[in-house]
Amino acid sequence: MTAHDKDSPYTRMVWKPQFDRLDNQAAHPDIFASGSAVPHLHRLLDWTEDKLHRAFEDPASLASQIRDLTSVEREQRISTLAAELNPQSSESRLMCHLYNNLAAIYAGEKTGIQQGQVYRESNKRLGAMVALLAHQKPDLKILEVGAGTGSATREILLALAGSSPWRRYVEYRLTDTTTSFLASAEETFKDFGGLAYGAFDMEQPKSRVTRQNGTWWWPRMWYMPYDDL
Repeated sequence: MTAHDKDSPYTRMVWKPQFDRLDNQAAHPDIFASGSAVPHLHRLLDWTEDKLHRAFEDPASLASQIRDLTSVEREQRISTLAAELNPQSSESRLMCHLYNNLAAIYAGEKTGIQQGQVYRESNKRLGAMVALLAHQKPDLKILEVGAGTGSATREILLALAGSSPWRRYVEYRLTDTTTSFLASAEETFKDFGGLAYGAFDMEQPKSRVTRQNGTWWWPRMWYMPYDDL
């Protein structure tokens, strides 16, 4: 075989496992063995592996119950629990969805923050909760910390009738640690009234936090009336 033959995709030999002899362990990428080419994900993987080993060494941990299971037995146990819990629990569906996509996430093929049904359901529930608060106190002044892409913001503004003259809040401040998301947020929420935008990092010392109308922007929780700060 010549050097040209070795470089040709038509003559180069590539090994792959025989499909009909694959078991579950061989068919699914071994994430912990292969690691991740994405630096921050590899650090997260190292941290996860360290926590797992600590749990295995702790006699009081439930992890000891799965330590000696084979990959097939573990897969069967997960499938049984998923079938039982998924119809009743959005958290269970989220965990299963994450579990099924871990290999692609650590490979950098998918992100861990892609929106799905669980996030949409959670945001709608959050909007309903804030609407309940606004029913009692329709003159809310709300400070949102870490607005990000604004997926939760939209549900809250809709729940509070933010695009109508009868909106159930006085002012809604969207903040994030940087201003990178805020420019697009202004365009996204241009039809809603009473909005203000600004950078805010709750990890900064109080002396460096912006002061507005004599009130510190210093939240105790993600969504709250900032007059109470």
